[in-house]
Amino acid sequence: VNPNKRVEAVIRAMGASPRLRALGQYVLIGPCDPGERERLLRLAAAVGAPPPRFAGWLPDDALVSELATVDAIACLRHPVLEGGSASLVLALRSARPVLVSEAGVYAMLPGDVALRCTPGEEAPDVLRHLEWILDNPVAARQMGERAAAWALETHAPERYAAQLVPFLAEVAEAAPAILAARSLGLAAARLGFPADEPALARAVAALGEVVGGDDGANE
Repeated sequence: VNPNKRVEAVIRAMGASPRLRALGQYVLIGPCDPGERERLLRLAAAVGAPPPRFAGWLPDDALVSELATVDAIACLRHPVLEGGSASLVLALRSARPVLVSEAGVYAMLPGDVALRCTPGEEAPDVLRHLEWILDNPVAARQMGERAAAWALETHAPERYAAQLVPFLAEVAEAAPAILAARSLGLAAARLGFPADEPALARAVAALGEVVGGDDGANE
């Protein structure tokens, strides 16, 4: 639990909505520094939001059980620092509506599997989305089911392996030429060749042909 997860924005959204104040509870799963915990509790009291419940770190079975009880999952980030998110995959597979930031890997999701929030200004969007879930439980459940189906297909181990193995084969095939080019560059630098030396350009072109024919040389 840290500011990057936009916890404060969710608390402010709940405090600004009489319906969410009356009906909602915000559960924070994961370790939380005692100082941050006290700050968030003070914020909730100041904005009139229900005090969040701090579940702490949970083992896998307890985490799955906890997620099975919720109506929505907030998977917000600002700034987005990661190229991928295991938390996002887990949230989608939980078949619950998921609130995400409109940035990075989160913005790459299909339009009908998540509820998007403006990075850095999430509170109004969080309020709108959570009230939509209250008003449209069937549609919200269907969104969660679409998210789970998409995540199960897209992030299946078999699909990952099917994409990884050909990539590794390409890397292995190109490795000798890459190592040769590196050695060539180091040797040229030791000998004092300028970067625009025509002989070096011809040597690099020849390596490109070894890797991928004329197209490889042009790249």
